[in-house]
Amino acid sequence: MKRISSMMSRKSSKSTLNETPDSISVLLLGARGCGKTSFLYKAYFKYATDNPDTHFDVLPTPSHNVEIIPYQTQLYQLWDFAGNLK
Repeated sequence: MKRISSMMSRKSSKSTLNETPDSISVLLLGARGCGKTSFLYKAYFKYATDNPDTHFDVLPTPSHNVEIIPYQTQLYQLWDFAGNLK
């Protein structure tokens, strides 16, 4: 299993600025209340908006959240699933 930090720092040799960026899907799974949604939005504000110190209120995730975060030459789709999947 790869760590998110190693995936974020990985450089793709096949992508250039003129090509379509690579897309990587990341599933955030864990128990209810462990910080999945907080991590999702901290990463979103840091890498997608260049405003890492934005204050946000975290509401319980009803089923899932999805954010697309551009970083270097890749697009990361972060999927946050609620802790009570049935």
